[in-house]
Amino acid sequence: MGKKRKKNELKKDDFPDIEYVEVESPEGGLDHPEHRGNPVKVGNFTIFLGGTRYLIEEDLVGYDLLIALTDNLPPLPRVPVTIWNYGLEDYGGVPEDWCDFLKVVAKKLTRGKKIMAFCVGSHGRTGTFLASLIALMEPGTEDPIATARERHCGKAVESLEQAEAIFALRGQEVPEKYKKEFGVFGEKLEKFYDAQPKNEDNPDDGFWSDKDPKETKSVLPNKKLKDDKKKGNEKRGRKR
Repeated sequence: MGKKRKKNELKKDDFPDIEYVEVESPEGGLDHPEHRGNPVKVGNFTIFLGGTRYLIEEDLVGYDLLIALTDNLPPLPRVPVTIWNYGLEDYGGVPEDWCDFLKVVAKKLTRGKKIMAFCVGSHGRTGTFLASLIALMEPGTEDPIATARERHCGKAVESLEQAEAIFALRGQEVPEKYKKEFGVFGEKLEKFYDAQPKNEDNPDDGFWSDKDPKETKSVLPNKKLKDDKKKGNEKRGRKR
């Protein structure tokens, strides 16, 4: 028997129509640009990445698909746009259907679709999205996180949970250097949050809440459309 396949682990033959290539990253990468739909190479394709703190209406025009990795949407243009809301928890991991979601996105790229993905700062969640695509579409690229930082932003990927999700796609453990980096970062982040003022009358009101974040359930867009269509048919059936 062969090696058992782990959940959220991708294999090369998942995408027979993709030409897998090695892509060299520019030396030094980018300092810290405004993320307003910056083009980034992934394999033979280009994806565009942004952050809601930078994006304006005009930046969202001209795409076949917008992928919102945050529930906080930027100002939307006054023209029809297609948006997939795939909100991820800030600094958190990914849902169970992450692998399937990446497959859908990758196939759209192979079909020539122009896609922009964004979160708030274009660092953690967007960086995880980019590094995950690199892990999938460039098996010869040894370190997806380092490559995402070189091509997009030095702050891409911000937590151990995000790093685990990226390397899990290849069935690999997180390298020790990232365990150390994110361990130190996590301690600093926790101290920062603890130092913020809290509203004792309403613990949920303020910068930080001790309550666990609500679980995010993500549904693939094509499944959601089918579910919505099914509900619509059921409603029409009841009216008859």
